[in-house]
Amino acid sequence: MRRIAILVALILLSATIAAPRQKKTSLKVYYTNEKLNPGMADCGKVFPVTRKVASTSSIATAALEQLFSGPSASERAKGYLSTFSDSTKSILINVKVKKGTAYVNLKDFRQIIPNTSASCASELFLAEMDTTLKQFPSIKKIVYAIEGSPTNFYGHLQMDCEDEPGLCDETPFK
Repeated sequence: MRRIAILVALILLSATIAAPRQKKTSLKVYYTNEKLNPGMADCGKVFPVTRKVASTSSIATAALEQLFSGPSASERAKGYLSTFSDSTKSILINVKVKKGTAYVNLKDFRQIIPNTSASCASELFLAEMDTTLKQFPSIKKIVYAIEGSPTNFYGHLQMDCEDEPGLCDETPFK
């Protein structure tokens, strides 16, 4: 019986040792910070938090997934705040990057974080996402949509997507 237990232990140990370690990469997500931006004096001021994630070719997706999970407990203890939290961690449908533009398609978040339509809240909401994505040199411009509709996204933020050519175009989200 003892030999069997030793044999099982050796097999488990060798499987653990033989398992390849997944490579990690660092990226930044950006949140506001009540200690660095007291009283939210600047609604669009955000600060980096470094996160380690599994290496991936979809780094923009990984960054937004981290952002949408909100600040961790240790980050919150350091003053980081966000409209994003555990309740928003699954709002990302997908991100497509084409010719320097990131097309970010989100689930309908308006009931989960309804305050994003207020001016200061919408500025922070966009600053967190924009700054997180623009850390990547391949992303120069960002277009957002709620379930494929840029008009719904920008309308919720009380912005007119007609002000910029192509911003209301749903084609990239199909």
